[in-house]
Amino acid sequence: MESLEGLVGSYLAVTRTRKQDLADAVGCSLITFNKKLRGDSDLTITDARRLARAMGKSCDEICHLAP
Repeated sequence: MESLEGLVGSYLAVTRTRKQDLADAVGCSLITFNKKLRGDSDLTITDARRLARAMGKSCDEICHLAP
C-alpha cells in the first residue's frame, strides 16, 4: 500500500512542483506539512480537501492514505 508521503513525492517528481507549493495550498508551513505527511501532526479534512484539490486527486484518495 502506498503512503500519503509516497503519493506526494511521486506527484512532486512527475509535475516538478515544489513541496512548498503544496504546503501553501494546504495553508501551512513546510515544516507542518511534512509533519502531517509523516503522521506526526493531524491531517484535517480541510487539509485533505485542499491537498486533493492541489494535486487533482479526490479527497477519498488522500484520506485513505493519511497516516
